Amino acid sequence: MGDEQRNIRGFGDAVGIIKALHAQFGHAHAVALVAEDGTMVEFVSFTAPTCTIDSAIGWAECRTLELPAARRVIFFSCGDGGTSEPRERDIRTAEDARSAFADAGYEVLDWLLVDGEQMRSMAVTAGWGTWDATHASRYDDER
Repeated sequence: MGDEQRNIRGFGDAVGIIKALHAQFGHAHAVALVAEDGTMVEFVSFTAPTCTIDSAIGWAECRTLELPAARRVIFFSCGDGGTSEPRERDIRTAEDARSAFADAGYEVLDWLLVDGEQMRSMAVTAGWGTWDATHASRYDDER
């Protein structure tokens, strides 16, 4: 990810990030810490083959304590398959992370997953209502 992306003000911005992450690394997990105005405070990617979404969640749990300007969290995962149907363990992971961060005063906006063929928004899948519904279809329009 280059320095050109500094704001996540909507679903389209988040989709742009995951598409760039997938194009650059193929396999990766990442987290964006975002201020209430959409300014990205910090972005970190985990690209080692052994990294999982838990790597990104654990890092974010520690880092949010040091960055009071970051009030929102977005997770990203890129890989080889598994996004066509929501997996129960992914839904559980997303819900657990959302609950834990909420208890600490942070909002998890989404966990976007992409496999090169399809993309899944856990926020849309789980019905969180964090994105305006009109933004959710923009990914398909761009493909």
